[in-house]
Parts: sequence; structure tokens; C-alpha cells
Amino acid sequence: MDFASQNLTMGQMNAIVKKLGGAERAGRFLRDELIVTLRPPVFSVWKTIKLGTGLKTADDFRNAINSAGAKIDLPRYLNNLDLLDKSVSDVANEEIEVDLVKISVNQLMDGGAEWQNVIMKALNLGLRLCSPEVGPQLLLQYGGQSDYEYLCIGMSGLSIFRWVGNNKQRTLCEASGHAVNFLLGSEELVFVLPRK
Repeated sequence: MDFASQNLTMGQMNAIVKKLGGAERAGRFLRDELIVTLRPPVFSVWKTIKLGTGLKTADDFRNAINSAGAKIDLPRYLNNLDLLDKSVSDVANEEIEVDLVKISVNQLMDGGAEWQNVIMKALNLGLRLCSPEVGPQLLLQYGGQSDYEYLCIGMSGLSIFRWVGNNKQRTLCEASGHAVNFLLGSEELVFVLPRK
């Protein structure tokens, strides 16, 4: 946020002085005698899902998603492969749990940003990229979603999973993860929160 272009109220100015520890410390800060460091954000687990549940092929995932009443909207390319087909090589060999964080672009960067910058910021804050298996497994394991949710799975590659859900229909979609693609500040992303 560019404070120079903001009209701060006296209340906001007083709050800043209080955060700095009073008028004397605020003066030291202005004279560069006091350095203020930002506390890294603390992320909370949003969902824990299982990977490596026995689904191995794209058809296994398609059948499970269709049986769950969900929908797949993944375009097929010239080689007749879609993102689900391309992702099955990354399926976990054994069952593991992963903790997921749901975070908006605004929580990582003030306002919208290019995909590559958002990814780099998340990684710098200690989050990890999702494996391609997370998108379809989240679709299968996540219930109780809000009336309309639109999640972007934070993963590498030019094609990424987007997940759209409401109480009546959940859909796994494909979107571009190209470095220059612009994400709005309100868009929500899913990343892996490493376990300590």
C-alpha cells in the first residue's frame, strides 16, 4: 500500500505510533535509529487431504469424480491428453496426508499480481507447491464448500487445476499457470503447508 497517496486519519496515525511503542520510538524510527521487521505470517491448516489413495490412472480419477457427482471440464489437446492425463505420473505411491492452506492473492501481495510473482511470494513464506494430484483429490475429499468457491491450485506448469464448487456442483477445470498471467487480489489459491 502506498501511504504517500493515502489520507491517514489522526486515529490511524496514533495507531501507528502505538504500534511502534510510543512517540519516542516513532521518532527513532523516523531518524532510522530503530529498525522494524515484519513478522512472517502464520498460516493455519485449511484442509488435510490424502494422496495416494489407490487411484492411479486418469481413468481411475475420472470414474471416481463422476461417481462422486462432480464434473470435469478439462480441454483435450492435439495429442488427445488433458491435464488429468498428464498428471497421473505424479500420483503418490503410498497413502500420505498433506495439509493445505487457502489464501487470497491479497494476503500474499497487496492487489493483483502475475502468477510467477504470487508463486515466488508463497514459496518465500514457506509454503510449498501442490502436486498435480491435489486438484482431483481435493475435489473428491472436500465437502461443505460455500455457495460458490473458485480455487486455483498452486502448482507448477503452464497448465494448472482450478476448482469451482457450490452446493450443487463441483467442477475440476484447467487454467493457465503461465508466468505473466495476472491474478486478481480476490482470487483464492491453495498451497501445501509443510509439517514441522
